[in-house]
Amino acid sequence: MRITGTRPLFWLLVLTAAVASASCIIHAPSGPQPGPGPAPEPVEPVEPGDPGDPDDPGLTPYPPVSCTGNDDLTLDGVYIEASENGIEILGNCDVVITNSEVRAGGDAIHITGNGSVRVENCVIDGGRTSVSIRGNGDVIATGSRFFGPREVVGNGDIQDDGTNSWE
Repeated sequence: MRITGTRPLFWLLVLTAAVASASCIIHAPSGPQPGPGPAPEPVEPVEPGDPGDPDDPGLTPYPPVSCTGNDDLTLDGVYIEASENGIEILGNCDVVITNSEVRAGGDAIHITGNGSVRVENCVIDGGRTSVSIRGNGDVIATGSRFFGPREVVGNGDIQDDGTNSWE
């Protein structure tokens, strides 16, 4: 942008104020902050094909996952129960879920965009689909059990290494 006229300093200040007002300011809470809690206890892995139990002490209850943008997320030893989608990927997120169970009324795993989900040693159960990909997303599965149909719309891909069961 070129600034001309008799008041270039004035316009520079106006532009600086406009940029500053469009910025995001994050406020940290005041006062003492709690330190890290106790270390999480190790969890028992879920055997492939074991339907699991939400009260199983080896699995930690976890809320449905919605990952957007370019985030990366790793989940291990969790139990996700959702009335809609269990794991929802929008954008370029990469999620790794191991030794876990996902039960959803909608899609257990739903990808829109270019994201990817790596599933290892899990039970994935969807009321509508076990896996739904819309776009260029990928699901890479190893040693897992899937309940519900698979759906791929677009250039997405489900990579099965042969150690999974699809029911």
